[in-house]
Amino acid sequence: MFNRLKYRMQLWELQRRRDKITSQVRRDVAASLAKKESSHVRGAIRDGAQMDIDEVDDDISVLTTQFYVAQARRRFVEIPGEDS
Repeated sequence: MFNRLKYRMQLWELQRRRDKITSQVRRDVAASLAKKESSHVRGAIRDGAQMDIDEVDDDISVLTTQFYVAQARRRFVEIPGEDS
């Protein structure tokens, strides 16, 4: 029970971090448009944010995989291999 709660809290925190990055990018791009900066500036903003989002998505994937592997082991369920 506590493992599930811990997982949910960590997942919520990661999702919240992802949402913050997304909303910050929207604000930054809107500000760039308002300043009439070039599309290269907006592209750089989006590229930087995409790297941050990808990192958070990887953290979410690792967290979820670890949680479900632990659940499978606890219930003596065979874990499929990577080639499956």
